[in-house]
Amino acid sequence: HYLQDQFKVVTQNLSKPQDNIEKLAELEEYVNSIDNTLQPLVTGIEDMMKYYNMLDEYKHKVDVDKFAEKWNVFGLHKQIKQTCDTIKEKNVAVKRRFHEDMRGEQNQFTRTIIELTASVEALVDKKDLADVIATAEHIKGVEASLNEAVEAAKLYNSRETLFEQDLTDYDDVGRLVKQFEPFLYLWQTAKDWGQDRDTWMTSKFVDLNANEIENKVDKYNVAINKACKYFAKADMPEQSDIAQAIKQQIMAFMPEVPLIVTLRNPGMRDRHWEEISRQLKVTLTPIDDFTTAQILEMDLKEEIKTVEKIGESAAKEYQIENALDK
Repeated sequence: HYLQDQFKVVTQNLSKPQDNIEKLAELEEYVNSIDNTLQPLVTGIEDMMKYYNMLDEYKHKVDVDKFAEKWNVFGLHKQIKQTCDTIKEKNVAVKRRFHEDMRGEQNQFTRTIIELTASVEALVDKKDLADVIATAEHIKGVEASLNEAVEAAKLYNSRETLFEQDLTDYDDVGRLVKQFEPFLYLWQTAKDWGQDRDTWMTSKFVDLNANEIENKVDKYNVAINKACKYFAKADMPEQSDIAQAIKQQIMAFMPEVPLIVTLRNPGMRDRHWEEISRQLKVTLTPIDDFTTAQILEMDLKEEIKTVEKIGESAAKEYQIENALDK
């Protein structure tokens, strides 16, 4: 029964559908190593036959079912070898068909690259910040197409290796990605920054996620700086002006981030807001009533050291409270 189960596993592996060259190559590798796979089973068959020969020698009666199973198992090795020979013959034609299919796909892919090139080159005509939402959505579609092209190029080169043929040069795809990146940095940042800033400013201050804001502002700053450098060097004044405008907005907001991080630490309680109000002579309570814009309008960053001192005290008290709770 053990040998039957093991041969069943081998048969199942040989019967797996080969609907692409990767699976076909995997099957070919398995077939080529079949002797190593079967050797322990062949040894098991030899041992099994010795046991049955001993039973015959002592004229021990064996059930008909067991007798049939013995010879079924005995013939499985030969059946597997015959199956492997059939697979090898069949795979020649299958591999040829896969190769022809891939050539057709590569021809279509060449046209796709030409279309993508036109799409990326057409991005120079996107110059109006008022259309930032539509432009960003268009950019997102181009990005998805480029990502698919990058993966397709890798796939075709990988399959060419399996077909043992020279690799096609798809460097144009990589160059397109580099040519596209500054437009992605510009328009995606312009859209995301504008939406996030509006959301942050109009939200209740106590609902802000300070760590998220800090990470996003850093990301937007890096991206827009890359866009500024590219468009200035490429002598594209319209895009450069948009990038500079977004950069100035981000730079204006960045000094507020340390204040937001300090005031939005989880240890801030009413007593801390009251202390800030007393020391800075402002009204911050009840804090739940204030939007971010209202907080920032107070220009508390000018007294950041005082705010940080109170914030640090709140954070330490928070740690003590958690320790006591545990």
